[in-house]
Amino acid sequence: MELANYGKIYRNYSFSNLLKLKSFLTICKYPLLVKNLGTFYKLSNSILGKGITNNLIKYFYGELFVGGENPFELEKSLGILNKRGLICIADYAREFLDEKEEKVKYIYF
Repeated sequence: MELANYGKIYRNYSFSNLLKLKSFLTICKYPLLVKNLGTFYKLSNSILGKGITNNLIKYFYGELFVGGENPFELEKSLGILNKRGLICIADYAREFLDEKEEKVKYIYF
């Protein structure tokens, strides 16, 4: 991709989201961190609690990687991306489910 085209991509993100994306990409450069994210997640849950840990993850990376918190938000997000010519995979963040929500309802578009 030509450098000139990057401006079109980045224009869709706020400065704070670009910083969040940069931090995520920096973490991904270190295999030790990536391989142990589950351990860090459990450690954070034990120190801060699951609610605070999940809220931090949601704040830092939710806008970048989450299409919505319900089927209607997800459908809207996927529609926007589809209009831009992008194909997406819709999945759910299992760490945010509580025991009552373990049974997942699949949504087909």
